[in-house]
Amino acid sequence: MKGTSEETLIFEKEFTRQEPLPQAAIDRVTEILQSGRLHRYNTVKGEVAEASLLEQEYADYVGSTYCAGFSSCGSASMLH
Repeated sequence: MKGTSEETLIFEKEFTRQEPLPQAAIDRVTEILQSGRLHRYNTVKGEVAEASLLEQEYADYVGSTYCAGFSSCGSASMLH
């Protein structure tokens, strides 16, 4: 970072490349896609949507009671 000190920081990681997904994640995504249940409200009685499960898992992870997932930043910005 030029201009902040006399030392130059050298990054050794490639910041534009994401870490590869584990095979278990790829298999689970494939399973969900093949089920045809891609939306929150496309469930049968007694079934919990994947989106709801993800929201609850993330809320638990960050120590929150609630979490809401959105399809885009534009959708999230409409939350009042």
